[in-house]
Amino acid sequence: MLPQVLCNLSQLHDFVTNVLRQNGGTGEFMGPWFTKMNYMVTSDPMNFHHIMSKHFDDYVKGPEFREIFQPFGEDFLTADSEAWKYSRTLLFHSLFRKKSFETMLGKNIQKKVLNITCFQSLIMHGCMEWFLDLQDVFSRLMFDETCLMLLGYDPNSLSIDFPLLEVEKAFDEAEESIFYRQVVPRSVWKFQEWLQIGEEKKMTKACKVFDEFLHSFIATKRQEELSKCNKSSDDLLGALMMMRDENGEIVHDDKYVKDAIFNLFVAGRDIITSTLTWFFLLVATNPLVESKILDEIEENFGAINELEKHQILGIESVKKLVYLHGALCESLRLFPPVPIERKQSLKYDTLPSGHGVNPNTPILLFIYAMGRS
Repeated sequence: MLPQVLCNLSQLHDFVTNVLRQNGGTGEFMGPWFTKMNYMVTSDPMNFHHIMSKHFDDYVKGPEFREIFQPFGEDFLTADSEAWKYSRTLLFHSLFRKKSFETMLGKNIQKKVLNITCFQSLIMHGCMEWFLDLQDVFSRLMFDETCLMLLGYDPNSLSIDFPLLEVEKAFDEAEESIFYRQVVPRSVWKFQEWLQIGEEKKMTKACKVFDEFLHSFIATKRQEELSKCNKSSDDLLGALMMMRDENGEIVHDDKYVKDAIFNLFVAGRDIITSTLTWFFLLVATNPLVESKILDEIEENFGAINELEKHQILGIESVKKLVYLHGALCESLRLFPPVPIERKQSLKYDTLPSGHGVNPNTPILLFIYAMGRS
């Protein structure tokens, strides 16, 4: 089946969605015998619930997943079992749920959005003569915001001249190479990795640039935090580095911190960039939805065209915008930022769809297809 997939690579998600629809939502993908590319593929919601919730401990990402995503290191995006539970508890419960984190996040985003100068520049030069790549704007916005949140550093990639940052380019190249690893046989990318050619050479260089970027901040922050005598940090890097156990010893080494920050970069920048890009495209092509969103904002906060007021909406204020929330959810259904999730079984199991799963069978959960079934 591999040639069909390669021929439809540019429209992969829609192609797989149609194939799954014709096969009741679940089926097997068979690759060439020498590639070890045999998968169970499903978009059945009951199978999703079975694997991701009801029998969660019986399904893991597995060593093959970690090998493909090796540049991500060893944290919540690649971890399983106890390591995953530890990272989830640490990051999402100990750090993200703090009121101080929510306040800092809201303040940073408001400040950054109010200082986006590219829109004013477009107006000054005449909108009809200029074009703006909104995906690039959102990507830069979230790169700056993620750097502020994680590192306490603002790269100002949204300044008027749209500077090309080497570290941001390296981050994008590493992710493109990881996608490449998922659609070609393992033997192909392993051979390229061994010879350091093609996508693997590009990924090695990109990872080196990004690792050096993070390590420089870790080294600086280590000195800064030690000199603060255990005072709380304003960013997640400092908070992670200064966590101590009951004996007062530093809990995390530099490698753990680097891997955690890299994983948070992926989650913080890419997921929101993808969501905003698809959302604005869908709104732009659905005038009725746009009109309802604007009406709801005006109903709750006053006329939008009074630009001089520049009312800043906080986290609590935005909760009043119920229709906007619904439109965002619909956008996520149609274009989920993570369109495919990968798991593998630890033991033999039967899915609710009736399909048997052998131990170590890789399962591709097509979220994109499920949202369109």
